[in-house]
Amino acid sequence: MNSHKPPEPQNDAPGDIAQKHDLELLKSVFNGIDEIIYVSDPETYELLFVNHAFVKIWGHAPPGSKCHKVLQNRESPCPFCTNNIILNHSRPK
Repeated sequence: MNSHKPPEPQNDAPGDIAQKHDLELLKSVFNGIDEIIYVSDPETYELLFVNHAFVKIWGHAPPGSKCHKVLQNRESPCPFCTNNIILNHSRPK
């Protein structure tokens, strides 16, 4: 019995395929860098991507992990967080 399943048909538009290719290329470049790289959502603080160097230092970050919890073991955003600058919001007083 052959357990190999044929690939599922893809219904992606050409632009979607190109975008997925670009994303995979970017991940490959980031994973080839020996410095720690991570991408987090500036509104939710969720880690969206971590490279191999990050995993070597901090281990795997499960989907939905908050950057402040994984990186600083904090329950709330770091006081030195720059997301307000990224989002062009004023700092809370």
